[in-house]
Amino acid sequence: RHFNKPELVIHQQFSPENNLYSQLTNKARFGKFSWFKVALPFWGEWAVTQAHNGEITHKENWRHAWDFEIFDEKEKSYRETGARVSDYYCYNKPVLAPADGYVENMVDHIDDNSIGEANLEESWGNTIVIRHTESLYSSLSHLKKESVKVSKGQFVKKGEIIASCGNSGRSPVPHLHFQFQSTPQIGSNTLDLPLRNYIKKAASGFQFHSSDYPQINEIVSNIEGNELLQKSFNFIPGREIIFENKKSKETKTFEIKADYLNNSYLLCAETGAKAFFVNENELFYFTHFEGDKKSLLYYFYLGSYKVIFGFYRGLKIEDQFPINVLSHGFLKYIQDFVAPFYLFTKSKYELEYVKSSDNFSTPEMKLHSEVSLDIPFKSGNKLSFDLLLKGDSLERFIIYDKQKEPSEWEIQKDTSF
Repeated sequence: RHFNKPELVIHQQFSPENNLYSQLTNKARFGKFSWFKVALPFWGEWAVTQAHNGEITHKENWRHAWDFEIFDEKEKSYRETGARVSDYYCYNKPVLAPADGYVENMVDHIDDNSIGEANLEESWGNTIVIRHTESLYSSLSHLKKESVKVSKGQFVKKGEIIASCGNSGRSPVPHLHFQFQSTPQIGSNTLDLPLRNYIKKAASGFQFHSSDYPQINEIVSNIEGNELLQKSFNFIPGREIIFENKKSKETKTFEIKADYLNNSYLLCAETGAKAFFVNENELFYFTHFEGDKKSLLYYFYLGSYKVIFGFYRGLKIEDQFPINVLSHGFLKYIQDFVAPFYLFTKSKYELEYVKSSDNFSTPEMKLHSEVSLDIPFKSGNKLSFDLLLKGDSLERFIIYDKQKEPSEWEIQKDTSF
């Protein structure tokens, strides 16, 4: 999408101001998304020892690449003396396909180097090049000799084990070199493409990155999938979810549907409100709401705006809404008037992963989210929500509004309709 110039509105909201709010929000939310979704090529936590524009080899035409190693709690990359390749934690660890594709090129016969040595004649060492599209390839280098588990022309799935990390080529210590390129040759010029949906571990806690570039010395990993989260937000078109108010016994029904463009959405059977969503297997997020803002679906849209399918205690997911989703009344009128020049209101969504039980027979989990609209010289409106998960589904949804009593809704099992 061309976010920075006028364009035809695909989803018409019949308001220039609302169209503008949606465009600016989508730019902030998705403007950095890569046109192709690619994951980290390993399991567990690895450290970035050389990033883009690196100090050693990632320069000029090869500047858009990463090197990865594994470090222990003492920030050492090896056990014992580190004199052997087998002493290094990353050596012989599985290397995964970062996305679906076909094996386009491979080398598997080059010996691993002794520690401190480098093979400058065969710099890339054992390498696999995967074709994802006609103009996008990923290349993984310095693999262990005779560890490649795929053959040329073979189709591989994202996350499939394709080789083992080694120390071949220009590699004085075991590590994994990872880059994107537009041609199938080993050693091709690199492409600038971010990685999608990964976790960064820092001293302050875990951080989620939906589309970004891992930096030098960062500890990164793919999202470790949680089955309870995956099942709770696995909204499949053709089913419905029934909510019952714990106090009044009133019920509300969400029907899960898909439109003719295959956009999935929740439909409130009572009000006709719609909340469009995307499920990326490791990430769930809403993209648009339309309809009655007094409906339960509106509050569910606010409270579960973005959820990753991995539990990391204390992790906070942040996002923002189009201003018109939360703003109303006279201030909305003023903001609409000055919208082409200045936005003085800001929205915020924050989801925190509070707790998860260790009971494997009936797992439980609690997520807490807060939504606010910040306005200068005035305390912003704030709503908060609890999402309680149990067994294999969302169990309760609780709405906290400082102007009202908490509203608690119990979710019945999904049923076909």
